[in-house]
Amino acid sequence: MMLLEDLLKECWKEIREEFYYPNIPNPGLIDDKSTAHIDMVNHEIKINKNFVSYLKEKGVDEKTSLRGLLAHELNHYLKCPFDLTRSMKIWLYAKRVDEDICNEVKAHYVDIVDNLDLIQNNKNRDVGELLKTNDSDTKLWKVIKGFYQEVAGYDMSIDVNSYDDITKEALDKMKQIPFLNQRYEKNNVTKFAEIIKSIIEEEDKDKQNRNGQGNNQNSDERSDESVYDNMPSVQGKIENGNYKKEDVEKAINEIVPELNEGELKDFIEEVLGKLAGHAPYKKEIRENLDILKLQIEANKYPIKINKRELASNGSLIPHSHKEYELSDSPQDIDIFNSMGKPFIPGLGKTWKKIEGQTYSENKSTPNAVIMKDISGSMESCEPYAEIACIAAANSFLNNDAAVAVYLFNNYVCDKELNKGYQKNKNSIDRGLCTKNSGGTSIDKNSLSKLEKMINQSDKEVDVVLVTDLEIDGRDKLFDYLYNNKKRNHVTIIYTGEEKINDLISKYNDSKFSIYHITKPEDIPKVVIGGMK
Repeated sequence: MMLLEDLLKECWKEIREEFYYPNIPNPGLIDDKSTAHIDMVNHEIKINKNFVSYLKEKGVDEKTSLRGLLAHELNHYLKCPFDLTRSMKIWLYAKRVDEDICNEVKAHYVDIVDNLDLIQNNKNRDVGELLKTNDSDTKLWKVIKGFYQEVAGYDMSIDVNSYDDITKEALDKMKQIPFLNQRYEKNNVTKFAEIIKSIIEEEDKDKQNRNGQGNNQNSDERSDESVYDNMPSVQGKIENGNYKKEDVEKAINEIVPELNEGELKDFIEEVLGKLAGHAPYKKEIRENLDILKLQIEANKYPIKINKRELASNGSLIPHSHKEYELSDSPQDIDIFNSMGKPFIPGLGKTWKKIEGQTYSENKSTPNAVIMKDISGSMESCEPYAEIACIAAANSFLNNDAAVAVYLFNNYVCDKELNKGYQKNKNSIDRGLCTKNSGGTSIDKNSLSKLEKMINQSDKEVDVVLVTDLEIDGRDKLFDYLYNNKKRNHVTIIYTGEEKINDLISKYNDSKFSIYHITKPEDIPKVVIGGMK
């Protein structure tokens, strides 16, 4: 008789071939109360030999059990959830339906996607045999087995016609969910969670009715019951604390923009629970929740960048009419608007011409120096000033440009300035969210540091200034920015309450734009590289 270890090696050789030789380590056997799981850091599959013995008692031979468990766990790695980001999105969508059952919903959902793919697309019968062993009489498991039988086409040896009306209705709803179409995953998980929620509510009612009739027997009182009986899944699980730091960072960066503010803390705790160790990183994330909230808000209010600018082309084009004068060139006369008498002053009309402009060719996005006024007076402009800064930085980062952070009150913050041009979003956003204090002044030394930063860029530079304009030396700053030929475009985002019509009339042109915002909803009106 072949040892279980040797049979595992044989089954693994077969499964690897069927899955086109994935590059993951050989599986191993363990001895505890679990079933099976895959470690999402080293991608090693572990199978509990006691569980294999349990399945043998249920009528499933060892080879079928090993093949089914290996295929199921491997498909978690290859297909669903594939990575932590997808797993956390499924959890989030389920939590929005009912936070008390979100983990249960996620576990069932990823198993259904996994198993459905194996049975339908890979024609794997071993997984089907494992699913048949679960003879739980709960409504939920009846619905799931009925789904596999009717949708996956695998005989589960059940009669769905014998289901009660509530179970039939839940099964009919579940059959409408396209589990294998990831494009509809948000909608799929939501519908699935609603189905599970309704089933659990019905089972709770049934339990209360039974208890009211004196039937208080539960699984804890049945000493002959195996630890594996009535398990929600017979395959295994993906364990917490088993993801890389890079996986957690990716999940945070991709999912945080989708969150509502009230969801942030729970999401962060859940996703950090998937990471083993890395205490300093976890501490940093927890301490920067305020910045994450602002990042969420900034994604709601994007700022547009115009990559194409108007440029003079040297030609003269008709622009408007004026009355004909004897000194005008006959070539400029508009015969059709001269009432048949083009050469009579007062009746004849000629074209007044201006220099033509065309859009320049598309070009790469310039780097940016984002200047943020961090004086005490800016406190009244938060958080929309911070949100505007982050939104502006996003516009450049999303277009493969680098950003330098220039913070100033009475002094320039050399710590941020010394970081130079960077593409590390979290580092940039932390700088832009520096707390406000002190007064505000711009002097020769401040402008010298700004000049140096502009010159450090390896390509053109846009300057974005976010301020309430309560700056000692404001005119010097504006004149410097307006007349500096080394910068590409200047965008002033004014966050104060005073009227600035005089500044707009003096400075606003195709290379220098001033926008006034007083709330986050104003931010999308800003166009970097465009005229107001």
